[in-house]
Amino acid sequence: MKTVTPATWLEFGRMRILFLLGVGRPRDALVEGRATLAEQERAFSAEQPEVALTADALAEATSAAGLWRETIELTDRYLATKAKLGGSDTPRTGESLLRSARALLNLKRPAEAVPRAERALVALEKGRPDPSMRGEARRVLAEALRGSGGEEEVVARLFEQAREDAATSGDAALLKRLPLR
Repeated sequence: MKTVTPATWLEFGRMRILFLLGVGRPRDALVEGRATLAEQERAFSAEQPEVALTADALAEATSAAGLWRETIELTDRYLATKAKLGGSDTPRTGESLLRSARALLNLKRPAEAVPRAERALVALEKGRPDPSMRGEARRVLAEALRGSGGEEEVVARLFEQAREDAATSGDAALLKRLPLR
């Protein structure tokens, strides 16, 4: 029988949140995520990388539940811990930044969403980029730029690139979120 270490326990809590989201139970993921994060904060330092990853998983649940302010707070917490540890942006960080940029758009704060969406796009293009995720980042950046008075040529180019990414990946849901030409 395998011994449960603190790291295994931290990982298990985060995986429960993601599992509940994956099976379409965002409210349960939210309840479980809040309880798991509170337990981890009592047992470990809130600055511990694994606790920050749990905060990021909870941010995914709050986003699914439409709790935009909490999504931003939790994502910022994850990003701050990652920055303190000297970590560079990765595709995983890009997903977190993209989630918080979407939340800012939902709160009608497009100017604040622009730098997060730009950073998300750069992070998502590292390694082997997922065209669907990259297309979503381009869509969010275009929406943020449009909402904050960005150049229409840049916005149009980003939407066109997002269409290309959606076509490449076969992401019909992304295509539906894009404006008509």
